[in-house]
Amino acid sequence: GSNKNQNDEAPDVILASAVIDLPAAFVQIAEQVYNKTYKAGVTRFGLRSGVISMVVNPKLQSKIPADAAHLIEETKSKIMNGSLEVPRGNF
Repeated sequence: GSNKNQNDEAPDVILASAVIDLPAAFVQIAEQVYNKTYKAGVTRFGLRSGVISMVVNPKLQSKIPADAAHLIEETKSKIMNGSLEVPRGNF
């Protein structure tokens, strides 16, 4: 699933969803405007911002092999602590 938690849309198929917390994004931008630190342009959010998250479908979580689940958590941790940078396209 993309942009919202779609695990309930097809609970026997969707393994996980990339979820955007749009209100959190608006609050972060509003705080920048309020603090006069906002710079016009494209704002990209990721896991570290708290705006984007990955939600595993609890119904299918047992289908994820333990080594894969560990790698997912390890990768998320590296993204969160900045030791892994996610490539981004230009748009």
